Amino acid sequence: MDLGLWTDEALRNITLIVTAFITGVLSPIVANWAKNKFAQKKAVIEEEETDEILKFLHANEVIDKRIESIRSEYNFDRVWIAQFHNGGSFYPANKAAFKFQKFSLTYESCRLGVSSELSGIQNIPTSIFATILRKVKENGHYGVHDIEAASDDSSTLKSFWNDRGVYGFHIFAIKCLDKKFLGFMVVDCLSKCKLSNELVENLVVESKILGGYLAKEIT
Repeated sequence: MDLGLWTDEALRNITLIVTAFITGVLSPIVANWAKNKFAQKKAVIEEEETDEILKFLHANEVIDKRIESIRSEYNFDRVWIAQFHNGGSFYPANKAAFKFQKFSLTYESCRLGVSSELSGIQNIPTSIFATILRKVKENGHYGVHDIEAASDDSSTLKSFWNDRGVYGFHIFAIKCLDKKFLGFMVVDCLSKCKLSNELVENLVVESKILGGYLAKEIT
């Protein structure tokens, strides 16, 4: 018997056996393992995405309740929050080369009978309000009791307030803990509304609290 032929035949048989084993036994096991691994990873990703969505919705709910509480407690006509963005993302989520190009109303609470401005105050060029917003950023607050009697920089924006039936307004800076200017809270008054110094201080504190919530929501 030729040992070389026997060896070749044996090798062929072993190869066929190994191939059959891999194809019939190992392949289904590996495929099943890969399938389960993929399913587990997908489940983890979906769970993480769900958690993020829930966190985002919870942050929205907290902010909504906060400004509704502010409006009802002090009997304001309308309270709204505007955030800076570059047309795509809110600051500071996209910090790289970020420019305060626009602001949009993102949260709002209105007294019964007062119209919503949620759809109207969107993508407003920040440059239009540059002087007022600079004062808000520097001082934390800027207010006008009577727009018609205003003689400073706010008078140039009378049409913006008049078109919405606003008699007076107060703007409060919203910043995160590291002092980044995220946006601002506005109190719209449809009638005379001169706020006391104590109330202004209270609302400055409220705007700081809102800054913490907004920073968490964005990041």
